[in-house]
Amino acid sequence: MRCRLFLLMMLAMLAACTSIGDRDNPTDPVAANYNPAMVYGDPNSSASSAGKAVWSYLNFTLKYGEVFDSRDFQTYRSILIGGRQWLAENINFKKAGGLCYDEDSTLCVKYGRLYTYKEAVIACPDGFHLPTKAEWNALPDADALISSKGWYLDDGRSGGTNASGLTVLPSGRYTEVKGVDSGFVNLANAAYMWTSTNDSNDSAYAVLISSRPERWIKKSPKKDRYSVRCVADDTTKFVQTSSSSMKMPDTTVKSSSSKAKSSSSGKSGTSSSSAKRAVKSPLPCGDLWCGPELDYYVHTGFGDGKDSSEGVWYYYLDDGNGGESYFSFPAELSGSNIGFEAVIDSCGGICGTAHVETGYEYPYLGLSFLIKDDPEKMVDITSWDGICLSYTSNEGFFVALHPNDSIQAVMEYDDYVYAVSKSEGGNVVDIPWSKFSQLGWGAKYDRAKLLKQVSSIVALMVKDRVAGERVDFNIVSIGKLGSCTRF
Repeated sequence: MRCRLFLLMMLAMLAACTSIGDRDNPTDPVAANYNPAMVYGDPNSSASSAGKAVWSYLNFTLKYGEVFDSRDFQTYRSILIGGRQWLAENINFKKAGGLCYDEDSTLCVKYGRLYTYKEAVIACPDGFHLPTKAEWNALPDADALISSKGWYLDDGRSGGTNASGLTVLPSGRYTEVKGVDSGFVNLANAAYMWTSTNDSNDSAYAVLISSRPERWIKKSPKKDRYSVRCVADDTTKFVQTSSSSMKMPDTTVKSSSSKAKSSSSGKSGTSSSSAKRAVKSPLPCGDLWCGPELDYYVHTGFGDGKDSSEGVWYYYLDDGNGGESYFSFPAELSGSNIGFEAVIDSCGGICGTAHVETGYEYPYLGLSFLIKDDPEKMVDITSWDGICLSYTSNEGFFVALHPNDSIQAVMEYDDYVYAVSKSEGGNVVDIPWSKFSQLGWGAKYDRAKLLKQVSSIVALMVKDRVAGERVDFNIVSIGKLGSCTRF
């Protein structure tokens, strides 16, 4: 189940990088029995935060990509139009500023935020930018740009053809100009979107799509608040799919591993000393591994003195059982499922999103580290007394103890686990060995015996969750029992 043979191969290729491969999805968004509430990765999915209701406005006949914004862990759909990759929804990045229409946060989720020009030019995620006038002018006519529902058009229709897939919604605007049109106006019958093309100190060009529907570009006061659509930089690649394969911005990689084939994509994020982020404040650390110190290996004490002989971080997926769950990270790995240097540089830990997908009845995925240099080698960790973990996570997860494959088979893969509670603000948990227990559906195995046969520790195991759920996490430090600094 854990693809041990694959991991051995990958450890021998630590610095290797591969290209993303195609991944099939058995679900079909136009099928009669399609269930959008349960399936993440489809435009119509509404399952938890992973499937936004706004995706129900997309053109289901087209194939969308997906863009992961590592700044706030949001996900956006994207579409290719004329060879350029555009986001298929408005930006909702709070740290750039902006207002929700009528100051209603639920409208931000659907329509994105309304930004001044100054805010708009910094709102797009890495790998994308605010479009120019020329980039907007290269798009099809307004009817092909607007969603097929959600509008009040002058001709009585509720939307256009959305043939392009851009899915413009009538998000309205905000203006401080005194008069009839001051404040929040035109929701449901007009869309206003900034371009990056400047006019003067006080004005820039913006795109207006009206209820006729018509599109034109006009000069607008920079203090007015309009929506933001982003277009990809020339170097940002797009993977067009009908399933959960997706495109991340240049700083994000989405990887998949299996027994037969592995893949990863994204701009090279190989770590170097000059690329490391500065650690500006003291953060939680354990005595085995400290992410804020930009440490790349867990120092278990069972190696030969070289970092790479112990404590290698890796992830595993349920694809060996036909599943399609996967991780997305804010920087590219230097191997297919190992090599987290650039991620640790970026986060001061190992951060990312665990995407629970369909394909296997009991989806699972995990982030682990080896105790020694080989997943088949086992050691006695009884003397640690337990383990501590510093982390953030929007959902609960498990920590697990793994022996090698042969013993796991004897246990019928009923792991010794401990359930960790969610903590978006940050937490540290001390877990004595006595608190680890089997879930009870497999073969019973003596815990004291297992502690002398540990091959790896799963710092983040995601299982027993519904397909479509996402777990946003940052594993910050690992230590023996009682050694982790508290948040």
